[in-house]
Amino acid sequence: MQSTHTERGSATVALVSFSTSISLAVSDLGIVAALTGAIGATSLGYVLPGFLFWKITGNEADERAATQPLIPVPVEELASSSVMRNSAIALLVLGAILMPAGVALTLTQ
Repeated sequence: MQSTHTERGSATVALVSFSTSISLAVSDLGIVAALTGAIGATSLGYVLPGFLFWKITGNEADERAATQPLIPVPVEELASSSVMRNSAIALLVLGAILMPAGVALTLTQ
């Protein structure tokens, strides 16, 4: 789907207006950098890897674990095992806990 020239122009004006209003409202750039780090680093380090691994592996690991729960998983299939998928979900949940905590700590200082 192609975006029109008007949509791109509107998005550009909105981003520049938002950035300008933030720069006029905030006197300490450290807070902005800390919030960017709390949100960006947590999402890149915890949330996205866990979510993408969970999404890419699909339901194959769950189906295999339900039909053959005691058979050891070969190394080649380790990436799609239910243990790895559960670890990815745990990573995602950890990121969902750490992100608001980082934002809250930044705003309370």
